[in-house]
Amino acid sequence: AGEDGVLLEYEGTYRYNLLITRPNDKPVSLTQGEVVDLGHTFGVLAGEERKTLVWMVDGTEFRLSSGDLPLQEMIKIALSVYDQSPK
Repeated sequence: AGEDGVLLEYEGTYRYNLLITRPNDKPVSLTQGEVVDLGHTFGVLAGEERKTLVWMVDGTEFRLSSGDLPLQEMIKIALSVYDQSPK
C-alpha cells in the first residue's frame, strides 16, 4: 500500500514484534478492538490468540504484536517508544 517501514523482532521473556510505518495514505483505523489509554495517545488492542496494539504518534503508526505479551507490558513498550521518538 505504498508504505515504508521498519520491523523490529524481539525474543526474551516474551516474543513480540514492532512494526513502525509512516503511512502515505490516510491512517488505517481499526474499527474493532479495545481502546487503550497510552497517556500521550490512545491505541486499539485487537486479536484473540495473537494480540496487536496499534497507535499513532505524529504521523507514525506503531503496531506491536505478540502471542504472549501481557497488556501492561505492551503499554510499557508503547510508552518507552514514545519517550524515544523525536518531539
